[in-house]
Amino acid sequence: MISKYVSGLPLLVRCQLEGSETLLYTTKKKTHQAGDGLVDQTDNLGVFLKWKPDGIIMDCTGLGTLADTLIKMGLPVYGGSSLHDSMEFDRNDFLSLCEHVGIHVPSTFTTKHFKEAIAYVQKKKEPFALKIEGEKYAGSSYTYVGKSVEDTLEMLEIYREHIKGTVTINVQDVKKGVEVSTEGFFDGKQFLPDSVTHTFERKKFMEGDLGPAIGCAGDCVMFAQGFGVFEKGLQKLQPALSKLEYYGQIDLNTIVDEDGKVWALESTTRFGYNAIFGFMNLLKMPLSDFLMMAARRTLKKIPHSEDFALSVTLSVPPFPQEKGDGIDEGIPILGVGKEDLVRLNPMDMCFDGDRLRSGAHDGWIASPVGVGKTIEEARQAVYWLIDRMIVPNLQYRRDIGINARKSYNRLKSQAKL
Repeated sequence: MISKYVSGLPLLVRCQLEGSETLLYTTKKKTHQAGDGLVDQTDNLGVFLKWKPDGIIMDCTGLGTLADTLIKMGLPVYGGSSLHDSMEFDRNDFLSLCEHVGIHVPSTFTTKHFKEAIAYVQKKKEPFALKIEGEKYAGSSYTYVGKSVEDTLEMLEIYREHIKGTVTINVQDVKKGVEVSTEGFFDGKQFLPDSVTHTFERKKFMEGDLGPAIGCAGDCVMFAQGFGVFEKGLQKLQPALSKLEYYGQIDLNTIVDEDGKVWALESTTRFGYNAIFGFMNLLKMPLSDFLMMAARRTLKKIPHSEDFALSVTLSVPPFPQEKGDGIDEGIPILGVGKEDLVRLNPMDMCFDGDRLRSGAHDGWIASPVGVGKTIEEARQAVYWLIDRMIVPNLQYRRDIGINARKSYNRLKSQAKL
């Protein structure tokens, strides 16, 4: 696996538990302990290539140039390319493509000048969703959904103060409804049959959707349930993806309004975190086989259960802040052990001797998953695992799955109309 942020660590841990030999190459100089004692790691590309991997996985976007080079070398690579990068980071181009194939797209005012964005909001006198384009600003800190004109303007002023240089600013209409992400596996020509999943995600740090957006505070993943969301959204991209010879998983984040219209917001062309953790717990095949066949382009079907998978993001301070006083380093993680790693999904975690500890990377220590025949069963399973854990200053949401159940029932009801 090639990684910038060690995000895909749980996938390698799972593959290793299945009996595969694994190696993690981090493109940034390693200054933390995350993954130590769990998987072998190197920050030397030469060492990585000398290892002669049978399959290479990119766990994030932003590695497209390297992925292209490795593919040209004849190596089996999955999860990255320049095309993957452009489809995720160039939001306007991607949404233009969506609009071209008949997917609804919220009206968006685009400018490179904060003064113009501020003037637009002042003229419209409405709250808007603010999104800054580019890999550097792909994190959730640079996406904000306004609740009033005042807070929308205040956030634009904050962005103007902190962002240096020229950027593309998107001021997008806010659509109300059910937020759902739909993902499918595209084999270069079409979506694989039975490869489509839906994800209901909570992005805010605190219960009740309070606090800052952190990417994912928890989510619920299931294979497609016949809501019609795939047909009205992602499936319409099939001819364009075929022409581009796109290969891999692609996710379309959407809002389904009360009339059943599907509105495209953005795409994800990498592993979605935490969605990938739910996905791999629903597979009826070893994850290592799935990844190997994906890298070698021999994957023809994805056997899976019809269950629900629910994840919860666990962290310790100073998360979600980037800087702390070092108190997050070496925090003991008690009550769980190696036998729990399959469902625990260790992130900023390491083995110190025979004890799990935090790795002082970013404070996001794990995203455990529970699986059940219903969303409530999955909720009970994941919180049962979390309740066993003893971690000083552990922080997480206790309401993950409640909103997912409401969203699921609403889409199910709309599909029957």
